[in-house]
Amino acid sequence: MIQLVVFDMAGTTIDEDNVVYKTVRAAINAVGYQFTQEQVQEVGAGKEKSQAIRDVLALDGQQHSDEEVAAIFDNFKQMLDAAYATLDVKEQPGASEAFMKLRRHGVKVVLNTGYDRV
Repeated sequence: MIQLVVFDMAGTTIDEDNVVYKTVRAAINAVGYQFTQEQVQEVGAGKEKSQAIRDVLALDGQQHSDEEVAAIFDNFKQMLDAAYATLDVKEQPGASEAFMKLRRHGVKVVLNTGYDRV
């Protein structure tokens, strides 16, 4: 019997208008690249964001230093903090109902994120 279900937050249980991947793209392109939103999502979705940045950059066929990736990642985190401060965040349709149904059946519900508490 299932005793525990872990849900991701951004984009899964919370509708955040895809702000994470929009911000990944903005942070990468802020230093002179011209990647599309489709490229960023196709290559970066579901990955730890510094790895996503590295993989998107690799689309240009060049080598990218750890320092470059780290600088873009640091900027991404700052940009994401600013975006979340003004974003109208809401739950995905049906999320609360799913949580309640699981809890009624004795299943513990946990929310998880790969982001800072900030």
